[in-house]
Amino acid sequence: MFIAGRLVLDDLGAPNYQCDATLMKPSKKIPTNVNSVRPADIKVVMALGDSLTVCSNPAIVLLFMNPLGVVLQYRGLAFQAGGDKTLDEHVTIPSPHLTGLSDVLKKYNPKLFGYSNGIGSPNVWEVARLNVAMPGAEAHDLPGQAQQLVGLLQAHPEVGPYI
Repeated sequence: MFIAGRLVLDDLGAPNYQCDATLMKPSKKIPTNVNSVRPADIKVVMALGDSLTVCSNPAIVLLFMNPLGVVLQYRGLAFQAGGDKTLDEHVTIPSPHLTGLSDVLKKYNPKLFGYSNGIGSPNVWEVARLNVAMPGAEAHDLPGQAQQLVGLLQAHPEVGPYI
C-alpha cells in the first residue's frame, strides 16, 4: 500500500514483467545509432526541466490531498528520472499508476545511475542526484540547468565509470 495524505492507493507494479532476454541484454559493442540502443545500454539518467520533472505540481495536491504538494519536490516519483522503487514493486509518475522511465531501465541495468530518490530540492545530492530541474523553470532556464549538470558530472567522481 502507498499512503499519502488521506488517500490510500495500492502499489501497482508489474511483477515478473519479461521481454525477450536477447533484446534486453547490453549490446556487444557500443551502439552508434539510437535505433540500436537497448535498455541495458543506458547507464546514466539525467534530467532538467520544470515542475513536472521534479513532480511538484497541483496534481499532487489533488492526488495526495496534501497542500504542500505544490512546494514539495517528489523527485523520486518523477517520470523522467525518479527511481524510488522498481518496476516489480511500484510504478511512478505524478500518478502512481504509470511507469517511470528509471523504473523500467533499472530492471535491465541494476547499476543505473543518476535517478532521484525521495523528496527534496536539487541541492541535496542524495535526493536529486542528476535531476537538476527547478519548479517554475522556463525554456530560457534550460541552458543554465545543462551547465549545472556538466558541473555535477565533473564534481562527482562516482559518475565517471558510468559515462
